[in-house]
Amino acid sequence: MIYDIINEQYTKPEKPVRDSLDEDDEYNAKVAKWQSQCDQIDRKIIREAKMAKPDLLKYKTELVYPEIQKPDTVEATKKAQQQEAEIAEMQKADKEAYSKLSPQDVTMVFKFNDEASKLAFDISFVPDKESFGKVVENASDLQKHLLSYYDKDGNPDRIRYAKDLYAGQNIEKIVTEAIVQATNQTKAWFLKNQKNIGDGTQRNFVLPPTTDIDRLRQQVFGKTA
Repeated sequence: MIYDIINEQYTKPEKPVRDSLDEDDEYNAKVAKWQSQCDQIDRKIIREAKMAKPDLLKYKTELVYPEIQKPDTVEATKKAQQQEAEIAEMQKADKEAYSKLSPQDVTMVFKFNDEASKLAFDISFVPDKESFGKVVENASDLQKHLLSYYDKDGNPDRIRYAKDLYAGQNIEKIVTEAIVQATNQTKAWFLKNQKNIGDGTQRNFVLPPTTDIDRLRQQVFGKTA
């Protein structure tokens, strides 16, 4: 429809073809008439274009171009939104589950058995409420937990992360080794300080001094062996 309107109003006539019977004056008159018609259409186009310019500028300011996304971008956006929703749902479930735990739920029992010394005992450890609360907070938000291993400049503390990861996965081995070292230190002290064994005299035993291992165990378990 628009094409028809433009064609009717602005299409120029075809240039006349000279007939074999046309004299020069007759043909030149036809060409002049044709040229006049073409010039008239050109002037009409210019005139109406100038008249329409204010309206075009107005429409240009009011025109809002739609945001067209490429198919792959649309699909990627949907996938990212779905992943964000799944992560949010997992975090919500984790937070709810961890909030129901208590320090007693993660009580740790370590068994020690030294057959040579005929020494066997168990050590039970229940986390204190404050420390356990921090663990629950970190477990409920793994992203926040991982960010705690970066400083303010974004540099990772890989040694601390590796140390914490190893301690978490090998806690029984660490505690057993600490007990062994503490026991051996105690044995060595008694052997060194016992004198005049079997001479019939009364001996006064003095408790061994507190070692670094003992102090560590006191901090971790709240009591010494």
